[in-house]
Amino acid sequence: MILSFDIGGTKIAGAIFDNSEEKARVIEPMPQTGYSDFLAALDRIIEKLTAKYPNIIKFGAGFCGAYDVKRDLITSAGNVPYCVGHNLKKDIEELLEKRNIDCPVDVDNDANCAALAEALEGAGKDYNSVLLLILGTGAGSGLVINKQLVSGSNGLTGELARVTFPIYDEEDLELVTRFFKEKRRPYGKPNGDIEQFISGKGLKQLYEWRTGKTLEAKEIGELYNNKDAEAVKVMDEYFERVAKAAAVIVNMIDPEAIILSGGVSSVTGICEEVQNRMKKYTIINDPNTRILQAEFGVMAGLRGAALLVNE
Repeated sequence: MILSFDIGGTKIAGAIFDNSEEKARVIEPMPQTGYSDFLAALDRIIEKLTAKYPNIIKFGAGFCGAYDVKRDLITSAGNVPYCVGHNLKKDIEELLEKRNIDCPVDVDNDANCAALAEALEGAGKDYNSVLLLILGTGAGSGLVINKQLVSGSNGLTGELARVTFPIYDEEDLELVTRFFKEKRRPYGKPNGDIEQFISGKGLKQLYEWRTGKTLEAKEIGELYNNKDAEAVKVMDEYFERVAKAAAVIVNMIDPEAIILSGGVSSVTGICEEVQNRMKKYTIINDPNTRILQAEFGVMAGLRGAALLVNE
């Protein structure tokens, strides 16, 4: 059995996998009070899952921040900054040892884990180079080439979110300027980066600026699916900006497939819209890169963490 964790900013999910079949799952809130409480939450989940499935041969975990796999250190964790600087792999090994579980442990960024799942077993399984682009509350990404996860020297490969949004027209310039003036970012993050345009938060902000109304990204997507005129207009602008972000990926990394995941990716027709619009912004007029819908959705992180130990 493989014990798999998906550690997010608001919740921790743990699961038992038998090959590719999920046998059990436990979810707890992500503690906001400190690292010791975080480790206690991990320990509780391990206890619950291994009570029924004690024969653990591998452990994989995806973490919601930058993870240096060479030093096994958490180097960035916006939603849970108390985790920065800790050796999560060592701490998990100690939790397992306490329960007499001796197995290999691997940890990586949660978006990387999701990318691995989609590339090996999901929408990207027929492609040799795959970049997963998560359009969730924030925006994350992970790169898999020749079925191998590419983490990079600092664990930051494929992290599109921090790249400044490309300015193609006056509307782009207007929004970059507006983000810079009105939406200061925490943790030293730059204003006007791609995440601010293509994330769920970015869509929410765009809708508010264009309509004067405040709705969550999910609600905007539902209105669009029901052909609401205001939502259709805002989503048209949003699709264009996701296409521009996708073009940055093609121009820099040139993957065979870009897989869209996260809540906003469930909007009807988003892959087709991005595919058709992207060509206006790539170096060549008709790129071969395919825009695909993720197959596993919220399951991808857990499934990918289980696959880490198989690389």
